[in-house]
Amino acid sequence: MDKHTQEEWLIEGNEIMTNNWRMIVKLPDDFLNLNEEDKANAKLIVSAPKLLEALKGLLSCNLPQNLIGGYQLYIENAEKIITEIEGRE
Repeated sequence: MDKHTQEEWLIEGNEIMTNNWRMIVKLPDDFLNLNEEDKANAKLIVSAPKLLEALKGLLSCNLPQNLIGGYQLYIENAEKIITEIEGRE
C-alpha cells in the first residue's frame, strides 16, 4: 500500500503541492530564481509518485525469463528501491 500523498503533485510558486492544494514541500523563497539544476530537482520530486507507479507497473508484467535476461540487475534494483520507499526493509 502506498503511504505517500496520492493526489497529483505539482509545482506552484515555491511549493510542491497536490492538485487540491495540500503542501508537500516548501521550496526556497527564491525558487523562481534558482539555477536549472535546482529546478530540475524540484521537477524530479514532483514526478516521484508517477515514477513509482510506472516502476510497479513494469515489475507486475511478469515477463518471461528469456526476455528479462540482461535486465535482471535493473529489476532487482527496482524491487529494492520500492521496498525501501514502502518501508518493507
